[in-house]
Amino acid sequence: DDQTVVTGNKSSEKIGGDTAFQAANIHIPIDKAVADAGATGHFMLPGAPVTNIFPTKKPIVINLPDGSQIKSTHTCEIDNPDLPQEARRAHIVPGLAHTSLISIKMLCDAKCIVTYDDEACTVYYKNKIVWIGNRDPSTGLWILALKQTNPKSPDRPETTNKKQGSAS
Repeated sequence: DDQTVVTGNKSSEKIGGDTAFQAANIHIPIDKAVADAGATGHFMLPGAPVTNIFPTKKPIVINLPDGSQIKSTHTCEIDNPDLPQEARRAHIVPGLAHTSLISIKMLCDAKCIVTYDDEACTVYYKNKIVWIGNRDPSTGLWILALKQTNPKSPDRPETTNKKQGSAS
């Protein structure tokens, strides 16, 4: 019944002679998490500011690139009451190398809409902004605070289907 997740967070790919991304250089505070489009669940570091912490009966097993495994020890909830209940469920995973991970997949499965731009990651639920994160200048990753403050803008911008061009 255990669920297994295979993940990696290292890259040695070189672009133009510079390292494209070094996981060892990630320094995200414990009260923040990376918005991760590749994560299958919300995975929290021990000590992250979460609520409703309980020992898990069905640990998540994560296979690391070096062949080792880490397991979740507790279930918990993200402390953001504006998110739907199913989008708050998370796992505490001792052994995560650098930061907690927020699953964009889980947010979208819970009917949230997530947008990214060059400065921010914004999460909407029922056309209201419920979570805003900034882009970290040192990594280029989008970071969400685990203790959410009130978002700046109350409504999601409406999209239009207007066609460009001139009238004939």
